[in-house]
Amino acid sequence: MELRSSLFLPNTLLVQTLMWQVRQPPLSSSPQQLPIQWAGSYTIVTVLDKVANIVDSVQASQKRIEERHREMENAIKTIQIDILKLAQAHGNTGYTVNKLLEKTHKVSSTVKEVRARVERQSANVQKVEAKQEEMLRKNKFRVVIYQRRKYRQESESFLELE
Repeated sequence: MELRSSLFLPNTLLVQTLMWQVRQPPLSSSPQQLPIQWAGSYTIVTVLDKVANIVDSVQASQKRIEERHREMENAIKTIQIDILKLAQAHGNTGYTVNKLLEKTHKVSSTVKEVRARVERQSANVQKVEAKQEEMLRKNKFRVVIYQRRKYRQESESFLELE
């Protein structure tokens, strides 16, 4: 019964309790059986000590693993936060790019409209220039005709005066 209650103690205390129980000679043992019992007890105590050392090293390893696990969880949380921030920034960037594309399309359509207007105006200007040249030619011809008529009239009047 004492052995069962001592199983709940830490490993080093368990080994110490077992060693104390083994060191006390049993009341019913005879002096001839005592050295053999002590040798067996010593072997059991050394085995239990080795088992306790193994259990302690396993517990220490388990604690290190748990600590690494906590560190990994913290690193994963940090990475998840960074990924969420990156996703949000990516979404904002996508929204901005879409807005810029819309504005670019609007500007492009406006530029096309302006280009078409400029081409129409250019065609109209060329037509006006052609008409103006034509009119100038006609006017020069008329001016020449007018000047010739005037010159003839003057020369005729001059001839009449003589």
